[in-house]
Amino acid sequence: MDAADSFGTAGPLGDLEVGEALPDHIDPNGYFLYCPCMGRFGNQAEQLLGTLAFVKTLNRTYVVPPFVIYPPEASKRSDRVPFNKWFSMKALREVHRTITMEEFFATVAPVIWPEGSRVGHCMDYQGQACRHKEGNPFGPFWDHFGVNFDSFDKYTDLPYDADVPYTKHVWDERFPAKTTPVIALAGAVGSFPMNYENWPLQKVFQWSSTMNKDVKAFIKKELHDEKYVGIHLRNGVDWASACEYVDKQKTPSYMASPQCTHGTDLIVTKDMCFPKESTVLKDIKAVMKKTKAKYLFVATDSNPMVDKLTKHLKSLKVTVVTHNKNDLRAELAILQRADHFIGNCVSSISSFVTRDRLLHNKPTTFWGVKS
Repeated sequence: MDAADSFGTAGPLGDLEVGEALPDHIDPNGYFLYCPCMGRFGNQAEQLLGTLAFVKTLNRTYVVPPFVIYPPEASKRSDRVPFNKWFSMKALREVHRTITMEEFFATVAPVIWPEGSRVGHCMDYQGQACRHKEGNPFGPFWDHFGVNFDSFDKYTDLPYDADVPYTKHVWDERFPAKTTPVIALAGAVGSFPMNYENWPLQKVFQWSSTMNKDVKAFIKKELHDEKYVGIHLRNGVDWASACEYVDKQKTPSYMASPQCTHGTDLIVTKDMCFPKESTVLKDIKAVMKKTKAKYLFVATDSNPMVDKLTKHLKSLKVTVVTHNKNDLRAELAILQRADHFIGNCVSSISSFVTRDRLLHNKPTTFWGVKS
């Protein structure tokens, strides 16, 4: 590495002497990291992909954060699961230079972003500082990595649309890698719902070998490796509240609804968001008849309706199956493999499945939407 690949005197040099060449494992183009602190898994996944598109534009290394989860134990406000525990890094690295946040703090931060030189970035200050660590999960997230911010800088008025031609130029001009080797945001720059143009990036979500093995075993044991339909039911109390007034908004874009409204003139209705029981039963029976599948796999946040579905499909001799461990990740992987999937148009969990099925040309329909 030549002398050009070194950070200038204004940069946080860590263990380096001023002007010293960077170690081979350090990217001279800089790094980009953030807290995935908005929403749960489905939202975080969409923002991860949107941020990936943005970081590719900046040509910095993407520091992939762990997923923030919320355990049921009252003693824990939030917890974190490394990306590479659930997914393979291989597919992600085929798209862009990436490093897990755990690896970043173990091997990179001590060199270019040491304690005492950690700058946080936000759109605007709240008083004299960004609000990187206020509240849960923000505070626990950064505390987990031992981060206390020493100063802050603004990126007010800078574009964060990966498709804007001058995005890289203006960000490089404001935050050159030589003096700002690390850009650290309080939250993701990827929008929710994510831009349709970034949907193909779903290919980076390749399940770990352990997950694939477990799912194949479940499908063999419970679904007998036969044709099956997968459905996603959002019918919990919190979801009912989220859908209560959607009819009045008369909008095609509500949460993750672009998965079924993009390129159409559809307006989101309450029956698409929180379908009536009669809609669920009618739509399922029509798909079971069409596919001639004898197994129905149900993933849900609340009520799987096993007894009602079994009774309703009795004449078709359909067996209704759920995942006994109530594992969201396993449920997603099973839904991705289904011969037909019926999802919730507004749910980001359904959207995660929908994007994967689009990549593999598998049929998907949605509650309350005519196919």
